[in-house]
Amino acid sequence: MRTSRRARLGTLATWTLVAAGSLWWPLTSVRAQQPDKKLWDGIYTAEQAARGKPRFEASCSRCHNIELVGSERGPALKGNGFWNKYENDSLGSLFTLIRDTMPRDGGAGVVSDEVKVDILAYILSRNDIPPGADELKLASNALEAIKITKKGCWTASSRPLRPSAASRAFCRGAVAAATNSISAATAVRR
Repeated sequence: MRTSRRARLGTLATWTLVAAGSLWWPLTSVRAQQPDKKLWDGIYTAEQAARGKPRFEASCSRCHNIELVGSERGPALKGNGFWNKYENDSLGSLFTLIRDTMPRDGGAGVVSDEVKVDILAYILSRNDIPPGADELKLASNALEAIKITKKGCWTASSRPLRPSAASRAFCRGAVAAATNSISAATAVRR
């Protein structure tokens, strides 16, 4: 029995698709089992932040102030100063900055990476980012996948939101501004 060239190519194409699918499928099932962590999903523990507090006070407060509000020697690490500087960066880029350049007056090698990740957990806690069940790890690819974003009225979450008064005011202001912009654009067209 002789098969045509077209039939052989069809069989080859079928087996190629089967092989590609068998390689692709495990990757998608692993990804489905391990969803990306979000900043607001509890990416550090309360204990880790508590360990980071005295370490921050000993190594970082000279420049960033004990209240994390900054000074002439270093920027604020909480509140609007933090969000204005680091929003839309990844947690990985912030950790890399801390790891490679802090503390400035003693050299980056004075404080270990393990201590620096605890300090980062403390900084997150001071920005009202909630703790979770798992500690923040030094895995650079995992840190890189976490984006620093404010929690606002457009945050997607599997649990109900309980926004702070500031978040509610922000959301009301954003909605009012959008409504005013739409009203102004409509008035111009008339």
